[in-house]
Amino acid sequence: MNLTFYYILDVLIFTRLIFQFKDKPITKSNFLIKTVVEIFGLILFSWNYWLMLVVVILFTLNYLSYIIELNTKRLNLLRIIFLLLYITIFSFIFSPSSGIHFNTAVRNISKFQSSSIILELLVGVNWATATVILMGLLLNLNEVNFLIRYLLEKLDFAPKLLSENNQNKHNNKIIDKSEYNAGRIIGILERIIIYFFVLNGSYTAIGIVLAAKGFTRFKELEKRAFAEYVLIGTLLSTILASTIALLVKKILLH
Repeated sequence: MNLTFYYILDVLIFTRLIFQFKDKPITKSNFLIKTVVEIFGLILFSWNYWLMLVVVILFTLNYLSYIIELNTKRLNLLRIIFLLLYITIFSFIFSPSSGIHFNTAVRNISKFQSSSIILELLVGVNWATATVILMGLLLNLNEVNFLIRYLLEKLDFAPKLLSENNQNKHNNKIIDKSEYNAGRIIGILERIIIYFFVLNGSYTAIGIVLAAKGFTRFKELEKRAFAEYVLIGTLLSTILASTIALLVKKILLH
């Protein structure tokens, strides 16, 4: 298991969650803070020339993302593409052959002894397992949402504003932001539960989650368009959360 790669991926996904969660372009100040936080995350590594390249790549990709976001309406697709770029580039740079590894202090944390309960708990953590599980959780929190929204909008299943008697065709083409944002939060909670159920091998419990969701939105499902949106969104959310959990389990077995 290449722990350095999963660690830097966690840092990248976490900053994207904080600064690119909303459906609007990242601001200049947030772009700068995001980049600084990611570069600061490199302090856990022993310094070498590869890390200098990482700093340059981080700044370049973040700057390109910032510039393009200001000039495009396809934020979800753009953010998916940049995540794939991060994964592809850093999977090569953080390969064992590059010689990037954690510094001595981090590698010796398991030998550290302290009277502090908190520090003792940190020492007892299996960081390799925790890092990979955290990666899966972070992917479910925000990255999966980009893909689901892109597909819903591409297939024209995103929730639309409905005018009285459905006569205003213009309104019926406008995405209902209120419902969309509510769906984002519900989807996040849904994926978190499914993710940990699959990690634990509790596959049958997933049905309870889906049934509970259907029960709470039973009245709204009488509208065909809304029912299609909920059904497609739920299926995508369930499939992607389960896939990530299975991928995490496979990584942990190696």
